[in-house]
Order: sequence, then C-alpha cells, then structure tokens
Amino acid sequence: MGCFKRVVDLCTHGALWVSAVAAGAIMFLTVGDVLGRFLFNRPITGTFELTEVLLAVAVFTSLAYCQAEKVYVTITFLFERFPSLVRRLIDFLLYVVSVPAFFLCFWELLAYAQRLAQTGQYTTVLRQPLFPWVLATAAGALVFCLSLTWDLVQAARRLGKGEIEVES
Repeated sequence: MGCFKRVVDLCTHGALWVSAVAAGAIMFLTVGDVLGRFLFNRPITGTFELTEVLLAVAVFTSLAYCQAEKVYVTITFLFERFPSLVRRLIDFLLYVVSVPAFFLCFWELLAYAQRLAQTGQYTTVLRQPLFPWVLATAAGALVFCLSLTWDLVQAARRLGKGEIEVES
C-alpha cells in the first residue's frame, strides 16, 4: 500500500506543478494584455481564449492536491455531533460515491477530447486545437480519482478499526 501512496503523491505533486504553471501563465498573460492595451493600445490576441483553457487546466489539475492536503471547505456543525461510527460511515460512503463520479468525469473528458480531435475543433481566434487542453483536464481528473481512491482506502481502514480522522 505504501507504493500506491507514493504514486498518488508523485502524481498529485506533478499535477500541482501543472496547475501552478497554468495559473502563472494566466497571471502573466492578463498583465501583459492589460499593459499592452493601455500602454500601446494593442492587446494580446487570444488572451480570452487562452485564459479559458488555462483556467480549466489549472482547476482540474489542482483538485488532487486540495484533496490530498484536505484544504477544502468543510462544514462540521452537524457532522461532529454524530457518533464516531456514523461519522466514519458517512466519510466512507462519500468516498464510495465520489470515486466513481469523478472516474466518470475523467472518462467523459477523454471521450470529449476524442470527439474534439476527430472533428478538428479549434479555438476561434488563435485556431489552436482544443483536444490537448481537454486531455490535460482529463489527466487532472484522473489524478483526483487516484487521490480519492487513496482516501477511500483510508476511510475503509478507519471504519474497520473504529477510528476517526481528527482534523487540526
């Protein structure tokens, strides 16, 4: 199981780097576009299109890291009042539903990328193919599935052992 965790961590950190590069590219592109527009009356062509696709890549590739580090918003007002067994069961069931849901998301993104490649869909202004960007988002969804699967295994262990994860 330690090998699977190392693979998940490696993929998660790799996806985080892709997300950071995409977010950085959005930042520099936007600043360059604004400066070009105001200083030279010449915006960067295709900024809106590139921002759209880079944002999709940034979001999907950051999901796995957010899951691994548990840096998402949780509302525990009611949840923490449940008995420990109920909390462990809910945690487990949420992962049982989440893993197939996001695997389906990954699968559909792959199918969408294939359709885009077959039909030759391009961006309007820059005339760049769309399918590589969709493949990048699919890769992010797959890494998120790996992270969710690891958490599912851990939730199953906690359910079996009778322990609950304490959040700091």
